[in-house]
Amino acid sequence: MQIGDLMYPITMATALENGFTPDSKVPGTNDQPLYWPVGSTDDRNRLSYVDQNNIVHNWPPDSEDQASGAVGATVTLREAMERSINPAVAALELDPKVTPQKVYDLAESVVLPAIGDIKATPALTLGASSYSPLVMANAYATFAASGFHHEPVMVTEVLDASGKVIWQGGDQGTQAVAPVTASQMTDMLHSVLTTGTASTNPAAKALAAKTTGLAGKTSTTDHDRSAWFGGYDGQLSTAVAVFRQAPSGALESLQSPSGARVSGNAAPTSVWAKFMELAAG
Repeated sequence: MQIGDLMYPITMATALENGFTPDSKVPGTNDQPLYWPVGSTDDRNRLSYVDQNNIVHNWPPDSEDQASGAVGATVTLREAMERSINPAVAALELDPKVTPQKVYDLAESVVLPAIGDIKATPALTLGASSYSPLVMANAYATFAASGFHHEPVMVTEVLDASGKVIWQGGDQGTQAVAPVTASQMTDMLHSVLTTGTASTNPAAKALAAKTTGLAGKTSTTDHDRSAWFGGYDGQLSTAVAVFRQAPSGALESLQSPSGARVSGNAAPTSVWAKFMELAAG
């Protein structure tokens, strides 16, 4: 399943590693065109998309999850994360100090080895690739672990009949991002729960108010084909995905016949919040 906005933290962590701060400002709308390759101003390289009415717009389209309300000409990275502002994250990725290649390199260190089906192109930052909840939970665990990335294991240890440990799983981990970057990312993702797209979910907002270091991100992908919430605390990282699959294996829209939606800040966030609360005891 496409991960959509769950890719935001990877792009923003790349930016934080390359001179940006949570308060750095980027364009908040797609009023001004973006170009690919990075640095080009040739109209032939102008990025655009065609909507359902066959009208051409500057790329990218707004996120399915974007919070309501007016968006300023510029926004901070924190606001872009909180409100799921696609144009801001796309402009950030295409900044010469960031670039799709650097985002790809960081993604590869925490996500892509599991599947590796995406390239260093502008679509990378919008989560156009498909990953499992296990892969995304493991990626977010990197931020929870002060920037250390570990490969997931199903068995942590094997004991003999006397209870002696004869084998242990896991690895030593690698430093994927600096500890300060992981800390800043956790703070930004905490804001998603307290004032951002997940704050409209009562269970998640209440849990965030009483849980230090709780952090996460909502996502609703194109045409409502999947809805996500990925997040963590200091001990546990969890990702929840809701989707509907046809007998052929193709994903179908989660919309009901009446048009009601299942968005990332609804069922996935509620399931995540309840699970995290129960796991914490």
